[in-house]
Amino acid sequence: MTADASTTNATVTVDKLFTFANSVASDYNFTVDPAVTGVSVAANGTVTVATATIGTATSATIKATHKTASGVTATKAITITHP
Repeated sequence: MTADASTTNATVTVDKLFTFANSVASDYNFTVDPAVTGVSVAANGTVTVATATIGTATSATIKATHKTASGVTATKAITITHP
């Protein structure tokens, strides 16, 4: 997955990053792990890469952790492009 935030904030929903078998996105908490300035995940599962990341971060990892079974996790790396 590539996020182009060169002119405006880039957004993607977690269902584009993960496949949910036997569950749904709302069963998980999502974080940016480790934290990357300018990259966030909203409670509704929208990942935002702000234009403020331009010239700094080149990637970020989104982590999904099941709300009731914390041992169930998944990660997905995204690439951040700059002009």
